[in-house]
Amino acid sequence: MDPDFLRELLVLAVFIGLYVFGSAAMLRGHKVDLSAVAAVGTRRAIARTDGGEVRLNRRRKARLREAQARGEAAGSDVETNED
Repeated sequence: MDPDFLRELLVLAVFIGLYVFGSAAMLRGHKVDLSAVAAVGTRRAIARTDGGEVRLNRRRKARLREAQARGEAAGSDVETNED
């Protein structure tokens, strides 16, 4: 093998090692508590429950606002996001 190629391969390996071990050193001791997320649930899970509010995406919300501004029925062509 070419010595220049081996040198470049060694430099690449050193940079990857610095990245991995540097990241590990910076993240050492940091902990994330996900219990609050698990207790509350996701937006999709909230929308699927019987008591949860129905969430609409931006385009449907805009169409609903325009229909209300025109005085049309609120739910004529606007569908709710069921999935």
